[in-house]
Amino acid sequence: MRWYRYVEMPEWLDILQLDRLRSAANSCGDGKWVARHLHHAWAWGRLLDTEFPGRVVVLDVPVDVVAHACPAPAKIDGIGEATYILGRDLEKVRIVEAMEYVQ
Repeated sequence: MRWYRYVEMPEWLDILQLDRLRSAANSCGDGKWVARHLHHAWAWGRLLDTEFPGRVVVLDVPVDVVAHACPAPAKIDGIGEATYILGRDLEKVRIVEAMEYVQ
């Protein structure tokens, strides 16, 4: 499945080093929240990042990771659908591309 994550500079630098997501940089607990839709990822960036714009990474999330993920029961922050990928599953998530903000 294709999911999306807005990343600020510390997390982006971490991704550049490792070529994957991990729990260390800009994490919420042991995993990562990801957006189901691209426009929601950008909306979270506008809401949460004082130095907006950062980047959105496009993720390829395997079916077995989706099975263990924890979808939010409602819109988060009034923006949209999000799913929490557990830390143990982050190494299976592949980064397809990084998108810079275009107005």
